[in-house]
Amino acid sequence: MQSKILKDIAEIIAGFTFRGALKNDPNGKMQVLLAKNINEDGTVAYSELTKINLDPPRTNAFVSKSDVLLSSRGVFRSGVFDKEAKDIIAASSMFILRIADKNILPEYLSIYLNSEIGQNGIKKILTGSTIKTILRRTLEKLEVPVPSLAVQEQIVAISSNWNKREKLLNQKINLSKNIAEGAIKQLLTN
Repeated sequence: MQSKILKDIAEIIAGFTFRGALKNDPNGKMQVLLAKNINEDGTVAYSELTKINLDPPRTNAFVSKSDVLLSSRGVFRSGVFDKEAKDIIAASSMFILRIADKNILPEYLSIYLNSEIGQNGIKKILTGSTIKTILRRTLEKLEVPVPSLAVQEQIVAISSNWNKREKLLNQKINLSKNIAEGAIKQLLTN
């Protein structure tokens, strides 16, 4: 299987740097995507995006459908932006990977970056002593294995299946816990 460096398969766009802390404005016209909005399973928590009231800045950090998002500090989690939107901007804690190679599925790239192998590759390019950071120039050189589209589709299907099973298992665990807590409460209050 061949490998390619990331800059040969995707445009790497740094998130926008805001001046000062972001204050959520329920009437805001723009939304900001932060690293914390990427869930462990690679999905985006759209309902938790920060709304701001700001004139659109001149930047290419607005996210588009099928962009792969990667946090650049702390926990290096990736997800795929799968909505049509014009008013969502990635913050400076994010990289937008806009795939230029038609032989790479965005979902595959995100799964790879979140995988143990991908995370080991990311660990090799980190800088900083207290808070680890990915620099754009080193991210560009990250090697990514590129299997055939058929194999990428299999990987995406396996990951999707696993995520669904994990959610069901967690629901079952929570239900069992609630039943046990209820039984204990009943025994203690009688």
